[in-house]
Amino acid sequence: MAHDVFISYASGDKHVADAVCATLESHGIRCWIAPRDVLPGIHYGEAIIDAIHECRIMVLVFSSKANLSGHIPKEIERAVSQGATVMPLRIEDVAPAKSLDYFIGSVHWLDALTPPLEAHLVRLAANVQTLLSRTGSSGEIHSSPASSSSFSQHNPVPAHIAPRAARPKWEYAVIGCLAIVVLILAVLTYRSKSIGVAPAAPVAAILPTPVPAAPVVVSPDKPKKLLAPVSASVSAAPLASSSAPSAAAPKPAPAARPPDVPHEVALHFVPDSTVKLEQLIGDVDKQTHKPTISQTYTRFGVEGTSLGSSFDHQGHVYFLFGATVGKLPRFVHTVATTDAIDPESGVRIDFLNAGGSNYLAVEPTGTTMAPMDAPVGGISLNGQMYVAVSTNFTPHRDTDRSVMTKFISPTTFQTVRTISQLPEGRFIRISMHAQPGPIAGLPAGGPFVFTWGTGKYRESDTYLSITPVGQFETGKGTRYFAGLDSANGPTWSDNESDATPIVKDGTLGDVSVTWCKDLGLWLMTYDRRTMPSNGIAFSYSRTPWGPWSEPQIVFNALHDHGFGEFIHNPRRKNDDGLAGPVMRPRNEADAADISGAAYAPYVVERWTKVQGPELDIYYVMSTQNPYVVVLMKSRLQIE
Repeated sequence: MAHDVFISYASGDKHVADAVCATLESHGIRCWIAPRDVLPGIHYGEAIIDAIHECRIMVLVFSSKANLSGHIPKEIERAVSQGATVMPLRIEDVAPAKSLDYFIGSVHWLDALTPPLEAHLVRLAANVQTLLSRTGSSGEIHSSPASSSSFSQHNPVPAHIAPRAARPKWEYAVIGCLAIVVLILAVLTYRSKSIGVAPAAPVAAILPTPVPAAPVVVSPDKPKKLLAPVSASVSAAPLASSSAPSAAAPKPAPAARPPDVPHEVALHFVPDSTVKLEQLIGDVDKQTHKPTISQTYTRFGVEGTSLGSSFDHQGHVYFLFGATVGKLPRFVHTVATTDAIDPESGVRIDFLNAGGSNYLAVEPTGTTMAPMDAPVGGISLNGQMYVAVSTNFTPHRDTDRSVMTKFISPTTFQTVRTISQLPEGRFIRISMHAQPGPIAGLPAGGPFVFTWGTGKYRESDTYLSITPVGQFETGKGTRYFAGLDSANGPTWSDNESDATPIVKDGTLGDVSVTWCKDLGLWLMTYDRRTMPSNGIAFSYSRTPWGPWSEPQIVFNALHDHGFGEFIHNPRRKNDDGLAGPVMRPRNEADAADISGAAYAPYVVERWTKVQGPELDIYYVMSTQNPYVVVLMKSRLQIE
């Protein structure tokens, strides 16, 4: 993307940076901002370096958060070394840290300390337009010509930044002589080349040539790190004419890598980064003893529940919960929604209800829903909501069946087809996602809905099927991933029995797969019982079928401050105060004797975000005792 302005900011100031970008672009100024403009498959740091090289102005959103940032000084240093103008927009009344003061301590600032912010952004746009209209480039950091305030008025210029002295006259004489010599040599060279040589043919404009996407491959020395194709797009600016001023000539673009050279992209879990953000169910958070945001018991009669797979439908996030403990005299399965955009600011959920204070039960037509049955996944297609449920539970879990239903407002879940059936079925617990764009290796008949599934609960691998969107309700045309051919391309079968595992483990139960558009990656979270590294696992892949990365444990209840903190530990010497509610009749067992657990990690796709060199994922997780659902966050380093 051609751009004039690079926007530098700390992740905590993203809302201001987005406002800066929107204002500048509304004034016709081309901007580059992460993560929006980082192409899938490109190393994050490399994309930033290339973007800085191509910009003329860097707008820095300066605050106390920017002072603490490790990457902002590097970005400014790179911009200064490339001769770009740095224009700081100060949104907090703080002095720059030493790492920033070296570069911007004596630069004029545009203060945006007083509301409304929009007025300052309009002035910023005017300043940027003024600088872009200048034809000269001094290669130094410029002042904003119309700054409302100057930081240097409050802080003296540091000693290491000295004002530039005027040139002595003898320097101009030397420069003039050198210019004459260069001119004479140029004339002589031109005359010598023009004798007996035909004039050169005009140079044709070079246009970007599309390059097919390289297949996903696996590095032989690092077998499970994914290699993604380098972006093949080429910036093809028109050649400058001989009459154009030399000062206006564009900077040379960075050398492009050959399109067949793979670029490695890896996600690494940041140790100890997983945190519980809040408890979504109940009136009082069992850990903090503070009121929950959603107050689900007071508002809806919901005291406890589990699961919570999510999907977007008509601008809302829908959560599908399992057996629910509440004011109704029986266990039913429920649905809730939220409009929350920023999970860090708190999430308020609202349960669908069937009139009065009763919560709506997921009870598909012609299908029984026992307490251990559950809604397992949902999807929105062409304005219609579809919900898959697991039914036919027996103690040995060898008769489970999954069925697809469609929701007919306000209260009906109509059964439309069977998805899979044990003992041979591989799609009892599922996660669904519509195809986000062209994907090499898919058969004709798309676009498709991808369905990732597991068979017998917590005794399964993960499998993949595809169903044409136009035939989703009937399931006609469903095909199953049946392994790779000799060229490492996917093969597909009409028979579920031919399905080949895409993730082999043998202990999987609940699985969640989402799409990260900013990185061009599929993200998978799942609970597993593989010892000794059991817990909530995370993997990622460039394609729906893999290869999937080696699993990384992002949460273990024992090692990551779960047991005894917000998950009940009955073996603890002192009562942790976390027991109850539980999903059992109260006369069957004392809640204090029932151990809690961590399972069902369902990522909320709309909240996934790239923050600088890190990926943040937000997911709901069930804790069994207390029988509630909590919102979790984990961070992964992008490399």
